[in-house]
Amino acid sequence: MKKVLFLLIFSVFSCKPHKQSGVSIDVQKNVDFSKSVKGLVYKIDSISNYYLVYLQHEKASYKVISEKINCTNRIKIDSSYIFKLKPLTDINYTNDSNKLTNIANYLDLERCVKYNGGVKICNEPGIELYSASNLHGLCFF
Repeated sequence: MKKVLFLLIFSVFSCKPHKQSGVSIDVQKNVDFSKSVKGLVYKIDSISNYYLVYLQHEKASYKVISEKINCTNRIKIDSSYIFKLKPLTDINYTNDSNKLTNIANYLDLERCVKYNGGVKICNEPGIELYSASNLHGLCFF
């Protein structure tokens, strides 16, 4: 019995996490979550003062929102461009964790972005919302 008690106490203290003093983690505050994607433009739509550019890259689809401006060098449907995409919504839905267990696919959850003038733009099943830093209106830079 003494051996069992000794082993139990020994295992408790040996599994205790060791505290490291003087160790600091350098956290970068301005993390760039953008990614470069060579996407085929398959559809261009608009709502109010915004363009909705639909891209296809391999098996993924993207819905890029861009404010309407006038330009001369416009993107074209059925052409490919390298877009620098940044997600506009959090695809890891965290508002109510119980909702994740009640759905078949978390990508089917509606996630929306509201713009000036009350314009609400939402994702579609399997198509997330993004902005592109190298797309202004329909002009590609």
